[in-house]
Amino acid sequence: MNSKIDSKIAFLIIGLVAGAAVGYVAFNNQIVDLQSKLANSQVQYVTLYSQYQLLTSQKTELQANYDNLSKQKNELESKYLQLQNDYAQIRAYSQIIATNFARARANFTRLSDNVTTLQNTLDSYCFLPDSFTRTLNDNEVQKVGDIVKKIVGNEPNNLSAYDVINTYIVGHVINTNDVLFPYIQPYVIDFNGTKVIASFKIAQREEYIRTPEFTLKYMEGDSECQTVLEYAMMKYYDRYIRSVQNDAYLTSISFSDGTMHSAVFIPGQNGQICIFDPAGRYETMDYGMATYKIASAELGAYWNYWDSHGQEIKNFTLYKVNTIDGSSIKVFEGSLSSIIAFFSS
Repeated sequence: MNSKIDSKIAFLIIGLVAGAAVGYVAFNNQIVDLQSKLANSQVQYVTLYSQYQLLTSQKTELQANYDNLSKQKNELESKYLQLQNDYAQIRAYSQIIATNFARARANFTRLSDNVTTLQNTLDSYCFLPDSFTRTLNDNEVQKVGDIVKKIVGNEPNNLSAYDVINTYIVGHVINTNDVLFPYIQPYVIDFNGTKVIASFKIAQREEYIRTPEFTLKYMEGDSECQTVLEYAMMKYYDRYIRSVQNDAYLTSISFSDGTMHSAVFIPGQNGQICIFDPAGRYETMDYGMATYKIASAELGAYWNYWDSHGQEIKNFTLYKVNTIDGSSIKVFEGSLSSIIAFFSS
């Protein structure tokens, strides 16, 4: 009986031991597996922690960038507002400048016009062709009417009447030199498409062209003054005594030394001419009376006359003056041979 019990106990113990061994092995395997999983978990933890730290660093950097960008945005917005204010001020200044520029341009143009007016006025006193509108208009011509009617009367022949006029001037008007008279030499520029005078200098010229009335009143003047007077008296005779229109050229003569002289050239028929030069004391005459002569011979004689007085004629300029308004046309300019050809044609 006891033997049987011992045998059962032995089997039981063996079974327990075998079961324990199996369980240990199984448990040990679980431990190994768990240890392996723990190791993997630790690796994953380290990896995740590294990634976490990296992300944290990136987050910090991104936050710093964001803060910096936000600051830049605020600065840019502030600058934008400042630029808007500056632009508004600049635009307002621009409008003020544009207004002031328009005023300055108008004032500058007005000043230039005033200088031009002054220039034209001064030129009308010291340059012969510029003087015609001032000295040979109808109002000035009529002022010599009384003396013309007195000395000419109703003379029907125009050349005879001109002879009387020339003789009167030669006998009554004294040759004098002119005073120095100022005139303007402008410097002209293009100002926004408009020609304006930017500056000028004052020059002087020994010339002062008087009105016919002035020369008659004081009975003195140089060749230009005497010629203007003679031309006015001739045209008064033509218009108000004979009611005719006779051709006459107020002639400007340039000498080789740079000085100027004036005379009246009357064209005739068939290439003829009659010259009246009161200041030069020259008149185309025959038997003591004014007459027409062939232009080639008479102009040559006139040239020789001045050559004998030490003056060489360099150039002739012929003007036809409208004594209603003083406007003029330059009909010829040239040398002795050219003017001979002009009157001979």
